[in-house]
Amino acid sequence: MHSGRIDRITSNSWLPAPDKLTIKSNEAHVWRADLQRSAKEMSSFTEMLSSDEQQRAQRFHFRKDRERFSTTRGILRIILSGYIDVSPEQIELSYNRFGKPELSESITSDGLQFNLSHSGGIALFAFCPDHRIGVDVESIRSGDTHLKVPERYFSPQEVTALRSLPEKQQREAFYACWTRKEAYIKARGLGIPSSLKGFTVNLEPGKPARLLESKSEPSDLNRWTLKDIDVGTGYKAAVAIECSDIKIDYMNWI
Repeated sequence: MHSGRIDRITSNSWLPAPDKLTIKSNEAHVWRADLQRSAKEMSSFTEMLSSDEQQRAQRFHFRKDRERFSTTRGILRIILSGYIDVSPEQIELSYNRFGKPELSESITSDGLQFNLSHSGGIALFAFCPDHRIGVDVESIRSGDTHLKVPERYFSPQEVTALRSLPEKQQREAFYACWTRKEAYIKARGLGIPSSLKGFTVNLEPGKPARLLESKSEPSDLNRWTLKDIDVGTGYKAAVAIECSDIKIDYMNWI
């Protein structure tokens, strides 16, 4: 583990994890992990997974995708075991109708909520007791996604804000907007495509992340925290937490 740099905009620094994991009700932990692992490590991760997770991994066509899924889920289980004192192999997960994972009711977890995301060679894991939480990370691609996607999935206010920016800023602003929106949707446990237009986040470069409007849940503006996460060059990431006053710690997984 090692300490990371402090970003002047997102103000998060990556710290070594403590020897013992404890998390309070007004705290959230975000973990960053490198998915480039040895063959021995990847084999051990796969052995930790439940049978349904192993089956899901096998559905991926490319070996790289199978390995990243298994590695991400294995690391999730190891981190979870540190919070709830259950061995990684014995952790039972359940899923809502949109596929959001959560701890099974059979496990004593003191209300621990979690979420995960991976893209490229990076995975993020977010944890918080008693408050819904969502996280998203995306590798910034060189294609023209930022030119095709917004009008289909963004709110009219977001599209206007994005297209009003200089063209050279629109790609980064698109990924900032996308990760903020997906983190919020994932925290609420909703289906992504049908829900993205129903709320608005800001996307101006250099400004803190904010939820500006939610048509279905107007009170969310005062109830949710939205933060950008600096995970390194070439990525955008964000976390959403259903708590207006929360302390977030950022930690590196070995």
